[in-house]
Amino acid sequence: MPPEDVRGASRVWAVGACCSGADEAEWGRKRLMELRRPGAAVWPGKQFAYLVAAAAMVADHVGAYLLPTAWWLRVVGRLAFPVFAMGAAVGYGATKSFPRYLFRLLVTASAAQVFCFILGMKCLNAVWTLAAGLVLLRLFDCGAVWGLAGLAAFAGASRFFDYGLYGVFLVLLFLYRLRLF
Repeated sequence: MPPEDVRGASRVWAVGACCSGADEAEWGRKRLMELRRPGAAVWPGKQFAYLVAAAAMVADHVGAYLLPTAWWLRVVGRLAFPVFAMGAAVGYGATKSFPRYLFRLLVTASAAQVFCFILGMKCLNAVWTLAAGLVLLRLFDCGAVWGLAGLAAFAGASRFFDYGLYGVFLVLLFLYRLRLF
């Protein structure tokens, strides 16, 4: 049985780790199983969106490193991060194991960071920003106090991320937008 208030529903919806009450936790598990069904369309057209985002990311990197005077490549390339942030939010809502999901994202971020240092970037790449957004999502799902503490920590560390605090907020925004519908 779904909880009556919207706040309780959003708390249970993600993974169910920080839920209180057996009914809410059971409802959350049933909702997640509906989302994991092969026919459940959490994000229709996801693969096409990822391909477009990957092409935009390639355009961004070509504009940044090979053709720095072609500013329009950078503009096209900035469309990639919101799509990847949406993918991270959808993945967070549908994952069976948050630690494994975060671990895979951190391994990807670490491998990509080696190339970023070679290219002379002085900040952490966009995958680290996505990982920070996921950690902040998890903290907010565990309670408002944990979420606000995490928000304060990420606000202080945001200058090290590629997209800053705005990128971290974008992951939060997409997940809470998904939870409303």
